[in-house]
Amino acid sequence: MKSEVTKEGLIEGRSSTQKDAEEAAATAAALGAVKGIKDKDKKEAAESAAMAAFAAYLAESGRGQEINLQHGIKFELELERALYLLKE
Repeated sequence: MKSEVTKEGLIEGRSSTQKDAEEAAATAAALGAVKGIKDKDKKEAAESAAMAAFAAYLAESGRGQEINLQHGIKFELELERALYLLKE
């Protein structure tokens, strides 16, 4: 993920839109169906397309949740609500 630094130093990660998630799902569905179409197996094509589309949609709609900070970067965090840290 690429991050952007605004003129005031605010770091914002690129977030996904509904359109991005839909496009990812459509592309994955087409790619997932290829083997079934090649083998002339309608059931395999449909199942593979659906599974690939679902996985791509979930992956794309969750994008923007992580950001990598380089070693040595100064980081200031302003919370708008409580932050709870849990040990796993």
